[in-house]
Amino acid sequence: MVVTTYTEYWPVLAQAGKSSPEQARKLLKPYVQGAYLDHLVNGVRRMVEQGREPYGQMIPGVKEVRVGGKHAEVVDCQDMSQAGMADRRTHLLIPETAKGQTRADIRAQLEQSSDGRWRLTGIVLPTTTTGHGDGETAGSPTAAMRSPAPALAGEQALAEQEGAAC
Repeated sequence: MVVTTYTEYWPVLAQAGKSSPEQARKLLKPYVQGAYLDHLVNGVRRMVEQGREPYGQMIPGVKEVRVGGKHAEVVDCQDMSQAGMADRRTHLLIPETAKGQTRADIRAQLEQSSDGRWRLTGIVLPTTTTGHGDGETAGSPTAAMRSPAPALAGEQALAEQEGAAC
């Protein structure tokens, strides 16, 4: 169930990024909880204000799952090569957002809720790699735009450091 929740989360996150903040909350609630849910919804609000939406898809490549009681961590080497940002009005890719990293080393924290369902409580991107093996800094415009929904998660703030590829 942990891997299912995690892998189902990504397309739902992209769908949420194309909706209103209110609709995003409804879409994400089965997959995300707590402060992380609020953070994602605020990110959708910022994307609406910026006239952007997610483009393409992020493809999970789960490497490891650790479960301890009601807490779990998923280690993922996610393929970001088909993701970028689009103009919210035209739905066309913003070309400069499709450049940069192609893989992201992601660590997702999940918690089992009282209803028995696993939900994400946070995501950290300790490293990403480009097709050339170079990294970029977390605050760079490319890093922010490559996320399927910039400012939707701690991904942008914690994103890339030069280092090991996943």
